[in-house]
Amino acid sequence: MAKKYKDLILEPVPPVYNVARRLRIQLNRSTQKAPVNDKRGIIAQTERAITEIMKACVKANRCPDTPELRAAFLEKASELLIEVELNVRVMLDLNIMKPPGFDQMTRIADDIRAQLYGWLKSTRQQ
Repeated sequence: MAKKYKDLILEPVPPVYNVARRLRIQLNRSTQKAPVNDKRGIIAQTERAITEIMKACVKANRCPDTPELRAAFLEKASELLIEVELNVRVMLDLNIMKPPGFDQMTRIADDIRAQLYGWLKSTRQQ
């Protein structure tokens, strides 16, 4: 029997995927009251980057036998996290995001960075 589309997407995911998902949810909460123009600009860019982080983590998780490929996906996720952090800082500076939301986003991003670093380190040791 074929799996449902939902089951294919939600197959076992690495813990960092769920932390990135929390970051995406926090972004939405922190920017709810932002003007429409900002939602189409920097917020949309940040949403895309977080989604790409999640996607890279799923792809990395699907290639356990090829450490080089897994490392490439994890490095991509790390680069995207830098983009997210820069955008979040700009949103704070432009008053699109308030300090409590910024602080929460920063804590979650730090957690993602630590998990990506650990995963990448263990991958390179294989």
